[in-house]
Amino acid sequence: MHELDALRTRIDTIDEQIIQLLADRFRVTEEVGLLKKRYQLQAVDPQRETAQAENFRAMAEAHQLDPDLVQHIFACVIQEVVSRHRALSGATE
Repeated sequence: MHELDALRTRIDTIDEQIIQLLADRFRVTEEVGLLKKRYQLQAVDPQRETAQAENFRAMAEAHQLDPDLVQHIFACVIQEVVSRHRALSGATE
């Protein structure tokens, strides 16, 4: 069972790294939201989202991950970012 414990410890470490990266991402997107508010830009940038979706698929394939799964995960992240940007701007678009 030592092998199982070692693998679980590795998973726990990876999970913490993922959470740290998400926190970093949300801090940066918060700055983006503040800039969008300052310049009165829309919370959603359809061109950027389309380009990112293509990038996510390509990165997923490069790492032998299911592109649909990666799209789903990032859709959740982006939905939260857009919600935060809308809240910052006071918009309900």
